[in-house]
Amino acid sequence: MDVKKKYRKNAFVFGYAGNKRDEIDEIAKYVDKQYKTIVEPFCGSSAFSIFNFYENKSPDDVKYVLNDNNKQLIDVYKLLLPENNEKLKEVIETLNGFLVDLNKEKYEIIKKKEGIESYIFIHKVYALRAGLYPTNRKPVANFNYIYDTLIYKFMQQNHNNITLSCEDGAQIIEKYRNDETALLFIDPPYILEYNKFYKDDSVNIYEYLYNNQISTYKCKVILCLNSNWIIKLLFDTHIKNTYGKLYQSSKKKTEHLIITN
Repeated sequence: MDVKKKYRKNAFVFGYAGNKRDEIDEIAKYVDKQYKTIVEPFCGSSAFSIFNFYENKSPDDVKYVLNDNNKQLIDVYKLLLPENNEKLKEVIETLNGFLVDLNKEKYEIIKKKEGIESYIFIHKVYALRAGLYPTNRKPVANFNYIYDTLIYKFMQQNHNNITLSCEDGAQIIEKYRNDETALLFIDPPYILEYNKFYKDDSVNIYEYLYNNQISTYKCKVILCLNSNWIIKLLFDTHIKNTYGKLYQSSKKKTEHLIITN
């Protein structure tokens, strides 16, 4: 499987702003050995896990812990498991039905629906820009492409080694921080935009990580954070590298830091 050429742009079910698919080569430099468990407390698209499996050829017995507080996102992951193949088929049929004679009015109706079909559809087709229709994204021919995504193949092939959860990210970190056989890949959302991954959303993930010094963790930690002077001040001695980040959905360019213990 030529992952780099074919799947870098077809890794997940829909475009994900924080997807690390294009930075995985840089991040992988700091994976210093094979670990028995790879943990993503804020998994998002799980690019780190899936590319670690396919490109770094992880052993088949490696366990993957994929957690996100977004229940709808975790429901998408569950849909990709072999036990739900018939349900996935039904969902894809519904999604393809949404595309028939799609116009702005129909889009708005779909947007208000509840359920996994609406969630996938809206995130794939994307929001209308400035009241215009269709969107400026490449049209979706049909949703059968899901079967060809790398995340689908990953979930089908490794389902016995994958644990899915929808908990506070800090709870997952606490669970594995003293596990010497685990690698914690921590890629939290921006604190000012998304602070609902805690039950108490007054908690700041950066403050939490600083107060619980990653140098004391027995597990391996790879932390990816948006670069700014506060982050540099908090994690100065653990910063290993800086790289440019280009967001898929907005084409916004930022600078990210790789921080390890």
